[in-house]
Amino acid sequence: MRRATGVIGLALVAVLPMLGCKERTQRPLPSNTVERMWVPLSATPLRGPATARVTLLLFCDFQSPYCARATERLGEVQREYKDTVRIQYRHKPLPLYPLSQLAAEASAAAGEQGQFWRYHDILFSRRDATPDRATLEGYAKELGLDLERFRDAIDSERARLLVDADIILAGQLGVRGAPVVFVNGRPLRGLTELAKLETVIEEESAGADALLAGGVPPRELYQKVAQAPVASGAPESQADSAPAPIAPPRGLDSKAVYKLPVDGAPSRGPKDAKVTVVLWSDFECGYKCSDFEPTLEALAAAHPRDVRIVWKFRPVPDHPDSMLASEAALAAAREGKFWQFHDRLFAEPGLERAKLEEHASKVGLDMTRFRQALDERTYAEQILADVDLSEKLFIANLPQLFINGRPQPRDAMSSEALEARVEEELETAKQLLKQGVPAEGLYASIIANGLERVPEPGLSELPPLPKGTYTVDIGDSPVRGPKDAPITIVTFSDFQCPYCTRLEKTLARLGERYGDKLRIVWKDAPNLEFHKEAMLAHQAARAAGEQGRFWEMHDQIFRRPYLLSRSMFERYAQELGLDMERFRATLDSGKFQDAIREEIAYGVSLAGPSGTPTVFINGRLIMGAYPYDVFRQIIDEELARIAASNPGTQSASRAP
Repeated sequence: MRRATGVIGLALVAVLPMLGCKERTQRPLPSNTVERMWVPLSATPLRGPATARVTLLLFCDFQSPYCARATERLGEVQREYKDTVRIQYRHKPLPLYPLSQLAAEASAAAGEQGQFWRYHDILFSRRDATPDRATLEGYAKELGLDLERFRDAIDSERARLLVDADIILAGQLGVRGAPVVFVNGRPLRGLTELAKLETVIEEESAGADALLAGGVPPRELYQKVAQAPVASGAPESQADSAPAPIAPPRGLDSKAVYKLPVDGAPSRGPKDAKVTVVLWSDFECGYKCSDFEPTLEALAAAHPRDVRIVWKFRPVPDHPDSMLASEAALAAAREGKFWQFHDRLFAEPGLERAKLEEHASKVGLDMTRFRQALDERTYAEQILADVDLSEKLFIANLPQLFINGRPQPRDAMSSEALEARVEEELETAKQLLKQGVPAEGLYASIIANGLERVPEPGLSELPPLPKGTYTVDIGDSPVRGPKDAPITIVTFSDFQCPYCTRLEKTLARLGERYGDKLRIVWKDAPNLEFHKEAMLAHQAARAAGEQGRFWEMHDQIFRRPYLLSRSMFERYAQELGLDMERFRATLDSGKFQDAIREEIAYGVSLAGPSGTPTVFINGRLIMGAYPYDVFRQIIDEELARIAASNPGTQSASRAP
């Protein structure tokens, strides 16, 4: 057994009493490096004596199946350890379950009459019942509660205030999902295995015994161990401390020139124009983009021989119709009618397929070719190339202008400011022409040595990542990489999410760098509200996984995330040599839909409604498609930590 090193530095007694039904003669003290947070007790009654050595505070949701399992495990803990432990329930209703808030308030209303735990037990024992108002009142009546008082607690919002107090505390503590249990202030995030719970309780009980031997009164154990604030006005939790200052986000340098290719992009104005204006915009970004159009048109009209306008696409990920509208505009450009189509898109609301076809007909396009281009997504790759370049430049707000490669500041987009910039560029262009630069090569000459991207920010330049580690159950999820890899990356992802597509590129780079030191785990997390084609894509990947080809299907889907249709999935399946009859039957049956929804719920139970991608690196939570260097920094930290705890291991990566 490892040498005991307790937070209090007192000797451990040689023989300790029995706990529950298990005899133990010696238990380790908790390490002084464990994460611990002060979580104050609420007025909700605790299960267990005030003199218990170990206090467990559970943030939970009455409708979550994972919270139900956590509650069962805590019940086992209490039966085993008896008076050694006490448990307090704290409310953390999750948005995924629409009636969770009402159920929490009902339990608080029952608590007003001293019946919280009996009501709690009914809610968890009858999870198949819908906890609507009538059902909840029925439980109150069954327990013999004063029904009028019960209703008043809910209707007057007294109960809601109690629940909201727990929700606020959860936010202060960084509790995102549920269940999360604090064992003497030590957070265990996610559904924790019984064996791990027992290990932590054993360590905490040993520390408590040492404190008792040192003279700490039993009723003061929790405050002592869990580091209660000692000074008036001290923060009630570590999360209340002021965060470290965050460096301003990295962005475009208005004085720098960027290398922006324009070949093949829609443009108007002469190719040998002295000034090239590159515009990133979106047909669905609202008044900001549409209202700017007249300003740009006036600028071009004022300099018909000297200004060229080049359009770059950046369909906003949250605008589902914008991608297809952009492709439709390029289909119109093939017939020389991009700007007519562009004008109609901004002039009339609606970007649905029928509206796009109406525009195409009115500007006189070949409708057969137009429909074929949309059906086959002919121009999607060109759109995504513009998007990729915009991400390298960290373009977030639209519209974004570059004038001869130099970005125009956001606060200088007026007609007067643009005119002044153009005049400056005209003077510069005249000097270059005098030096012998050919007119048609003027723009290429200006941007030749320009920057191609904005450097990605490091971890210190981004908002702080959530603290602590999470217990993430891999289960039978698809895994890429060796089982004994020191780094496990679990991704909750969505085939239709553009940020998840970006994450896949980052994971590929990490695989090249770290090789067999990485294990990648896939979890389904499609956004069923906004990404209508995602569910079928996730089913197709699972159907391929039935035949041992999950990752091949996964890779095919992410190569063309804008092509999510039944016909494309069947085409991929055929190319992969799958049993097509079995593949089609699986999709027809919808057999994986419940499992996919369950995995969505599991992700929410861990990280809350955080969106996708949600990533865990050895249990460390990253919410979003952070830059590659951030992932690399975290992985290197983990490898160094593992090497320090196991001196014989090597943490060097495969490549620099």
